[in-house]
Amino acid sequence: MANRHTGISWATLGLQEGATANPIRAVNKETGDEGHFCIRKNGRCRQCYSSRFNEQRFRGTLGTGLGFSAQNLKKVDIIWKEKHAAQVWGWTKPTGVFWADMTDYAGEWVPAWMRYRMFAYATLAKQHRHAFLTKRPQLLLDMLSDGYRQGVIDELLNISALHKTARKQNEIIGAIHDIQDGFDPFTANNWLWGVTIGHQDDMDQFKMILHDIKQQRPNIRLWVSYEPAHGPVNWWPLYGVVEWIVGGAESRQEPDQPLVEADEEWFSSTAGWCRHAGIAYYHKQMGTLWAEKHHVAGKADNPAEWPEALCVREFPEF
Repeated sequence: MANRHTGISWATLGLQEGATANPIRAVNKETGDEGHFCIRKNGRCRQCYSSRFNEQRFRGTLGTGLGFSAQNLKKVDIIWKEKHAAQVWGWTKPTGVFWADMTDYAGEWVPAWMRYRMFAYATLAKQHRHAFLTKRPQLLLDMLSDGYRQGVIDELLNISALHKTARKQNEIIGAIHDIQDGFDPFTANNWLWGVTIGHQDDMDQFKMILHDIKQQRPNIRLWVSYEPAHGPVNWWPLYGVVEWIVGGAESRQEPDQPLVEADEEWFSSTAGWCRHAGIAYYHKQMGTLWAEKHHVAGKADNPAEWPEALCVREFPEF
């Protein structure tokens, strides 16, 4: 189900409550166990919490028992869980919603209609703030070049067949008319589109894609997850392109995988760049190695334990 009380601190998006929603699921073809699926993109994925939960079957109930690798794709069916998306629409209290935090919605294994169905529910849930995050921003660019509005409309029509109350039918019809009249849900003020950049290599790979996205949709709201940080990054190529950076160091999920010890300077310089650029910076955690070195608990996600310069938890304006 959608998690109304996530432990991901930035997922509140500046509101009182933050949530995650994971309607894109996977089922192990052999065992029938339901969980998630993704394919690790690079070395920054080696401590993936979602893969560990999935392999170990989180709380004994959720997980396919398979790791996130290309080899395991043939062992699962990708499925859609309608109720996990519909719940978000039904919440009345304004909430920050981080969609698909257990996978990558832009992964090539995700059927396009599932993405559009997710976006359709976010379009209907106007009372919330929505965040999306990917390590594959090329697909976001491709969607903007494609008939994505029609894709969202098609899924709104499919949703209308599932929700028959007069109020929900009116909301669906209103959303369809808005899009047909020119409303662009991808540039809605309450939607944030994120890309993970944890190393200068990622910046070099993604900066032109992000510029192209911004050129195509000047009002789109872009942000960066600098977590886990695996090295210093020169952020200047994204000046005027992104409006929020969330930073943090690695936390241990896989005991047999090494951790990267993040330098405090990586984060302080990032926070300083954000100030110069006039955008928000949010520091999530100092990470497991820093916590062990400074004799604090867990992944050092309590700002009271950090250097003063990094006690920054800002959100973009909505």
